Amino acid sequence: MKTAMQELIELIRFTDKECYATMFNEGLFDKALEKEKDRMFHSFYAGVGYDELLDDCDKIFEQYYNEVFNQNK
Repeated sequence: MKTAMQELIELIRFTDKECYATMFNEGLFDKALEKEKDRMFHSFYAGVGYDELLDDCDKIFEQYYNEVFNQNK
């Protein structure tokens, strides 16, 4: 499964190689993916009161994210 950002990056990669290379070299994809991941984390635990259990929540979400979305395996 891919996140929306991963799908967008793939689309840019195959449709505009020059744009892709520029964005990749400037680290824009990594920044966008990290921002998307952060927002997913907060959505994942919205309303759970995760501030009190932040360390546990972070580990649980990291495992979930890697299993579902991490394409670097």
